[in-house]
Amino acid sequence: MSVVDRAAFRRRLLLWGVPLLAVLAGTLVWALGGRSVETDNAYLKADLVTIYPEIDAQVTEVLVEENQVVTAGQPLLRLDRAAAAIDVERAAAHLASMQGDLDALRRQYAQRQGEHRSGDRFDAVVRAAAGGMEIVEAQVEARGLEPADVGQLLHQ
Repeated sequence: MSVVDRAAFRRRLLLWGVPLLAVLAGTLVWALGGRSVETDNAYLKADLVTIYPEIDAQVTEVLVEENQVVTAGQPLLRLDRAAAAIDVERAAAHLASMQGDLDALRRQYAQRQGEHRSGDRFDAVVRAAAGGMEIVEAQVEARGLEPADVGQLLHQ
């Protein structure tokens, strides 16, 4: 074989052999795998909703079957009422306690309002006394009395 024949052979091998091998390998991979997924336990196109509890209680009865279609508002299960009843009693006791605290605060408020009103009365008495002093001082000046004579003026 000559050098030209080897070059032609190598050229034909690269132009036809390598692409042909690539096509055969791709066809083999496509035929043997990748087209389908297999599983022993799968659900397809199912609308699933996770349910989260709002209270802590034991489930006493399940009212639906697995994979059963349910509607909005339909009961799904029943819970043990004992735990809920304890929570309600605890909340009622807390409410009563808070009501007592509120009543005590209202009494304190009313008492302080009374103290504030009595302070207003005291201020009114002081203002009246100051007004009376102004009248007395005006009379003392008008009569030209001495400070010793003021006591006599007050007893009139």
